Amino acid sequence: MNTKPYFTSAKVATVPENSTAIFYTATGIDPEGDPVSFRVTGGDDAAFFQITPSGQLSFRNPVDFEVPADKDKDNKYIVELTINDPAGLGEGLILAVTVTDVATGSYHVRRVASGFTQPVYATGMTDGSGRMLVVQKAGRIRVVDPDSGVIAETPFLDVSGQVSTDGQRGLLGLALAPDFATSGVAYVFLSNTAGDIEIRRYATPAADRSQLDPATVKLVLRIPHAVSNINYGGWLGFSPNDGLLYIATGDADDCGTGVTTLAVATRCNAQASALLGKVLRIDPARDDFPDDVDRNYGLPATNRDSISILRGFRNPYRASFDRAFPRNFWVGDIGQGAQEEVDLVQIKNTYVGNNYHQDEQFDWPLLEGDVVHVSDISYLRGAGYSRFTWNHGNGDYNANAIVGGYVYRGPAESLQGIYIAGDYSSGRIFGIRNDGVSAGLRLTASFRPDAGSIDHISSFGEDQRGNLYIVDYDGELFVVMPG
Repeated sequence: MNTKPYFTSAKVATVPENSTAIFYTATGIDPEGDPVSFRVTGGDDAAFFQITPSGQLSFRNPVDFEVPADKDKDNKYIVELTINDPAGLGEGLILAVTVTDVATGSYHVRRVASGFTQPVYATGMTDGSGRMLVVQKAGRIRVVDPDSGVIAETPFLDVSGQVSTDGQRGLLGLALAPDFATSGVAYVFLSNTAGDIEIRRYATPAADRSQLDPATVKLVLRIPHAVSNINYGGWLGFSPNDGLLYIATGDADDCGTGVTTLAVATRCNAQASALLGKVLRIDPARDDFPDDVDRNYGLPATNRDSISILRGFRNPYRASFDRAFPRNFWVGDIGQGAQEEVDLVQIKNTYVGNNYHQDEQFDWPLLEGDVVHVSDISYLRGAGYSRFTWNHGNGDYNANAIVGGYVYRGPAESLQGIYIAGDYSSGRIFGIRNDGVSAGLRLTASFRPDAGSIDHISSFGEDQRGNLYIVDYDGELFVVMPG
């Protein structure tokens, strides 16, 4: 009687990424002492593997830890091996192959400073000093030397008695004017004590760019938002392409959780006249509305008839322009209960007829990422942008509160052209390659800092040289360094 052979080798294996070398040798015993052979016969990820008759297993092609290709996208590849005797009798073995990360050595993350209180944003000063500005939710902007880690005692701005910090309210955004080095002008995004959004202008004394003068305050724009204390958005910044000020506002949760009809969705933020759930574009150097105390800005000629140019956002908390391709505009839009989303749109300066990005619809609240809330969406989905999504959950490639970042243009060559984003709730860090297609990079492991921890990402930041900074809500500031 012929008895089938059986495996004696392990059911798990580990292999570094990008390897096609033999990493596992299958072994087994035939009770009759007959020779045995091995084959790949199944498993979710069988197509990735090859095995010799003698049991030497390898990947057919290199696999990338940062871009998992296995079925579950968790870098654990499942393959079924079979051992056979000459008569064809045999058994199977399910092998789990874990792919591990290989540090490139081309960059590392250094903690710059700690001791901030609820920091929510960071940006580099553009006066050539190399200093960083860190925005704190309660109303102070701190100045820090990234080389020494010393935080200046005197804040860049202190409006702590003028903001509401209830819920997601607070001092949320900062943008230095393009000519800050000579003008000393800066703009902030905050929620006032009533909960409404205010965009304010301040200026420093000519002799000292390290502190804004509170007496120079000028209200640029006020937007009612007191209906709730969440979904403020909070980002503002100047386009390096047109020099105009862009502002991202949340929808104030006006949609709630029961969006099922087009009428309800339109009430929330689909109409162009509303200023919530939008990206706005203004010229803050002009005042086209001298009789309106809440509107002290100019309407750019490249807009149509509104300062709203992109609509259909839930909570576009962080956004950025790519400094190498300044028309490329990235927006991280925090989802509700299903998916997180990053959108990439190419901003146009002019329009001909109806060919403009003004009123471009970004789908919320009819869609949440790719999840449909309202079935009648045929009029949506403008062709002028790319969308990247993450499902909610606790896996390596899940996110629950996306924080938009930057396309990396700093000195670490291996990160060049990769858009970096993160998850507030877990500290996970993701990358999107600059081909506008693949969003599968998982960078959390390679971004582990030399000190402290990145576990509640509240923002990313850039300095004049393109260095990427990471702001952790627990009070820490980190920088990505080459080498």
